[in-house]
Amino acid sequence: MFKPSLSEIENYAKDSSLSTTVRELGNLLGEVIIEQEGEEIFRYVEDLRALAKQLRNQFSTETLDKIKEITATLSLDEAMRVVKAFSIYFILVNSADEIYSLRKKREKLHNRTESEPGTLIHAFTELKETGFTESELADLLKKIEITPVFTAHPTEASRQTVMRKILRICELLAVREEKKGRHFDIIRRLKAEITLLWQTNDVRTHKVSVSDEVQRGLFFLKDVIYDRVDEFYHLFYYSLRAGGFELSPGDPVIKFGSWIGGDRDGNPFVTARTLVQAVRAQSTVAFTHYLDEVHRLGSELSLSSRLVRPTPALLELAGAANDANPHRQDEPYRQALIGVYARVAATAKAKSDAPIARAPQVERP
Repeated sequence: MFKPSLSEIENYAKDSSLSTTVRELGNLLGEVIIEQEGEEIFRYVEDLRALAKQLRNQFSTETLDKIKEITATLSLDEAMRVVKAFSIYFILVNSADEIYSLRKKREKLHNRTESEPGTLIHAFTELKETGFTESELADLLKKIEITPVFTAHPTEASRQTVMRKILRICELLAVREEKKGRHFDIIRRLKAEITLLWQTNDVRTHKVSVSDEVQRGLFFLKDVIYDRVDEFYHLFYYSLRAGGFELSPGDPVIKFGSWIGGDRDGNPFVTARTLVQAVRAQSTVAFTHYLDEVHRLGSELSLSSRLVRPTPALLELAGAANDANPHRQDEPYRQALIGVYARVAATAKAKSDAPIARAPQVERP
């Protein structure tokens, strides 16, 4: 994760909104330090912070000696807590900066027209104007494949539990930026997350294993990427239509790869066994996501055939499910998804370790 330098932090402070956020987060961290460790540790942190800032603004051996004097008096336990305080501070500053940067990017996108150069709509419009037909574009899209590949960094020791807390802090800051929540409630929840960060061991106490690397990669797949891919496809097909093409969703443009768990050149502890475990873990995450999404769709799509006209293909899919529940006989979308869920669950059971939290309501069609 990117960490801003001291000079960048000072530049950010010129923006009043970011400065306010950083100051509030710093105050919350100070409250947490006092509550968890007492005034003495807090005072060490504050004194060192002020001296470091003073030293950077104007170097002097006197200031440097004061820093050395304070650090020399710290016990190992105290030093660890002081280091933790600065580590969490930079996590908070980094989180605030990321949300600030996203807001600035959104503002820039909001102020630009949808079809200006650099947008997907502009690209598809140009293709249309040059005479590209829908069949030609469909053939072209079949040849396009974007494949982000996950790779491991054995020196990265951040734990998933810490990364999830950082993610929640970013989510709360995003809500705060958009003014969607009550300010005092967001501050309360931010302080709770900072407290949990303080009370959590932020590095592993053992050497990073291949399994740890696999789980770290899956964290980003589960907690970050799934939703972003969904957003990309919505934008992609919206831009196609806005550019003058009426193409139905086809083969996926984005496919993911991973070296984690199978890159024997990158990690000497990778074996055939870890490769099988990695593939199994990846399929488990994918099937769990599919099962959850199919169930969610089944809950949402309560459309009645008395009020809408399903397509013959949809009715055929619903009939294949053999759903005898009398309450769903006029709900073909739900019947179809119940059949889809049963098929996905059967495949998941055979191909992964995905827990089937909800038993299928019909036999696999």
